[in-house]
Amino acid sequence: MTLANSTSMSQSFSDFELSIKQAVTHILAGDIIAYPTETVYGLGCNAFQQNALRTLQQLKQRNENKSFIVLVADTLQARELIHPEAEIQLIQAAKSWPGPTTWVFRARDHLPPELTLAGKIAIRISAHPMAQRLCALAGCPIVTTSANLKNQTPLANAQSIYEAFKPYIAGIMQGEPGKEKPSKIIDAATLEVLRD
Repeated sequence: MTLANSTSMSQSFSDFELSIKQAVTHILAGDIIAYPTETVYGLGCNAFQQNALRTLQQLKQRNENKSFIVLVADTLQARELIHPEAEIQLIQAAKSWPGPTTWVFRARDHLPPELTLAGKIAIRISAHPMAQRLCALAGCPIVTTSANLKNQTPLANAQSIYEAFKPYIAGIMQGEPGKEKPSKIIDAATLEVLRD
């Protein structure tokens, strides 16, 4: 999917509402969707679909010096992303999950470059039940990034996301985002707080 040939402009808002089953289908097909998290609405895609990752980078106007946070359903999915030498650090991270704390680990070598920065990857287990189910049913890690354009406030509801992103995303899972502030980010190796 590219920004030029994504979802048709002619679709109505009702066409954009996704059930959990439809959302999973789109994730596995390499599409981008919007969904509620414990902080804000997120835009996401399958973490292993490199074309979708590149489209999401374009949509967010992100340069190569900023990676994405990845949601996982459980520590088993996290292990797919974390270098074996860093797996011991999952014990500490798991104490804060599910919840709005993102941990940065040494990444496995085979991951798409859009997921990593300086050989590291940022991971969390969401506390939002819809985001949790999405990861579990899709069976894959899912990228999450706030539903906003560069330097703009994250959009707070499905209607505003539809108006801003309808040419570029496959649909929206309606639901109430949580009231948490953006996730705290901690380096798993050093316990340094990178964002509070």
